[in-house]
Formats: sequence, C-alpha cells, structure tokens
Amino acid sequence: MSAETEDAELSVIPILGMGGIGKTTLTQLVYNDEKMQSFFDLKAWACVSEEFDAVKVTKMILKSVTSRSCNDNDLNLLQVKLKEKLKGKKFLVILDDIWNENYHDWSILHAPFEVGASGSRIVITTRNRGVSSMMGTIQAYCLHVLSNYACLSIFTRHAFGARDFITHPNLKDIGEKIVIRCKGLPLAAKSFGGLLRFKEDPDEWKEVLNKNIWDIPKERSGIVPTLMFSYYHLSAHLKRCFAYCSIFPKDYEFKEQYPGYCFLAHEVPLQLLSKLQCLQKLPNSIGDLKHLRYLDLSDTPITSMPESITTLYNLQTLILEQFVGEASFSGVKELGPLLHLQGTLCISILENVTEPRDARDAKLIEKLALMACYWNGVTT
Repeated sequence: MSAETEDAELSVIPILGMGGIGKTTLTQLVYNDEKMQSFFDLKAWACVSEEFDAVKVTKMILKSVTSRSCNDNDLNLLQVKLKEKLKGKKFLVILDDIWNENYHDWSILHAPFEVGASGSRIVITTRNRGVSSMMGTIQAYCLHVLSNYACLSIFTRHAFGARDFITHPNLKDIGEKIVIRCKGLPLAAKSFGGLLRFKEDPDEWKEVLNKNIWDIPKERSGIVPTLMFSYYHLSAHLKRCFAYCSIFPKDYEFKEQYPGYCFLAHEVPLQLLSKLQCLQKLPNSIGDLKHLRYLDLSDTPITSMPESITTLYNLQTLILEQFVGEASFSGVKELGPLLHLQGTLCISILENVTEPRDARDAKLIEKLALMACYWNGVTT
C-alpha cells in the first residue's frame, strides 16, 4: 500500500511458511483491515488447496466479488465474467494454500487479472518454495517459528483469556514447559491452550504436558491434518527418510560423522508419518515399530498378515489394497488389538474366513474411532 508501489503493475505477493505457522491467519488480518476498504475497489478470497482447479477457483473469486453463486462450468465464460468485474478496478485477491507448481495452470488462472487497474494485488499463501518462486513478482514474506514469549501469549490467551500467568501463578511452571514443547508453532500453542481452557487443576495441566501432540483429537486440532497434508507432498526420497526415522524412538540422537554435529528425531516423523513402501513382503519384524501410527501398504502385494502386527497398539491408519493369490483378511482376528484405527475400514473376500469366531475376535465394536466399516461392500 506504499506510495512507491501504488501505481505499479499487478503484484503477486507470496507468503511462505510451514503448515500451522500462521500464513492464513496473517493474510486474514490484512484482508479484513479497515484500510483495505478504501485502498481497493474490490476484494476476493479463494482457498485453492491441494487440487488445483481453475474453474473452481474462478467461481470462488466471482462469488466473492459479486456475492452470488455461479453455476457455469465453462472456464472461458467464467473468465469473461470475471474480467468484466475486474476491468479498470484496483483489486485485492487472496489465493490461499497453493500447491500446484505448473506454470501453464497459473498462466490460465492469471489471465483475467491482467485487466485490473494499476496497484492491484494478488496475495498467495503456500508451503512450497517452488510455488512462491513461480507465481511471485516480489520476494516472498517467509514466516518463521515464534519465540517462546509469543507462543506463551497465544497459549495463555486460549487457556484462560489472559496474556500471562498473573491470575494463575501456580500453573506458570507447567505452562511454560508446555509452551516449550510447541517449538514456536502457533497452531500447537493454540491447540494445547484450547485443551486446557479454563481448567485450573494442576494435575490436568501435567497430563497435557505429558500428552503426545498427536493424541489430541483431530476434531479439536488442525495439527494432524495440516502436517499429514504436508507429508503427502514430500518427494519420494524424503518420504523414505521419514519411514527410516520411524524405527527410532522419539528424540533419538543421530550422531553425524563429524564432531559437534548431532540431530534429534522429533515426534512428527516418529509417531505420525511412518510409511513403509516398495516392500516385496510385509516383514515379521514390523512388530518392533511400537510407535507406528500410520501404515500404508497400498503398493505392497502381500499374501498374509504377520502375527506381529497385533503388537502395534498405537496404529491408527492401516491401508491394505493388494492381496495376491487367495489371500484376504482370513486372519481378520488380527485386527482385534488395533483399537485405535480411525476413519473407514474395508474388509473384502469374506468367503476366506474359515472361523466365524474370527469376526468376533476382530473387536470392531470396540474400535470407537472408526467412522464406517465395509464388509464385502456392505456398510455396517
């Protein structure tokens, strides 16, 4: 909004940072600031997310500008309508959470914005530096983790509506230790604070201090889906690195070959993002991975489930797609100990179940986090 850039051509301003760092929150503060009302003729917001769909994004922008829904699905017609609304106007458009690095797709989406008045702005938020470089016309604003002091302010505000522990001095020591565990991530500070909102029992605070961040119910925290989403966009070699790290316990110290260098394995790769891929068979030693939370064997043809899988008490997500030969969940009872499975469970080829009591031993009734279960395509 400075005078130096007011008459400049259309600027694309990237805000870059990891998931949960506050990119969208910062952008919302700017977007809703009163100064924006007089500086720009039009404002629009579109959440792009993982699936880049030019039609969908254009429709969201049109709806934001006109306050009316549009049922057209022809991109050309939609862009003509958008050009009519933007022509000669100084606008602010927010494109939130972009992942797509395809320059051609960006060129197509960008076309209607070229008719705006000088001083128009597009702000994008992304976790991907490649997206920032491709779309941005200026250097990105890179958001970094917060100081412990800033995290403390966020935490206490959500815990009991205050900026510090003046009204709750007996909780100060425990609270500061919880904040240290947030490691500068505002979303973590907000989530932990929310868990303790208006709770004054020190024992409850100690319980949260010792709680694994991934044990926070996902409906009460955006951390798990946020970071899981980031994981899926890692390159293949980095995913393999995360899988390797899952073998080691939390905060295991990796000693580099050069003196003075060592690295700590934090809980993200160890307890959430464990993924085994490209295996010819499922190893019996998988039972040694006691903290495994996520097991994806969709690319692994297997003939049977090893008995050791029953020791993975923390397993929450299990993906099995490729059975070979006559294999199926003939060992369906092996699901019994996996009480923390979440989401949807699909079980097929039930004709291979030889013992009816195996279905009882699967203990599906005790898997309270399951949203749905399919037996040979039938919902139960």
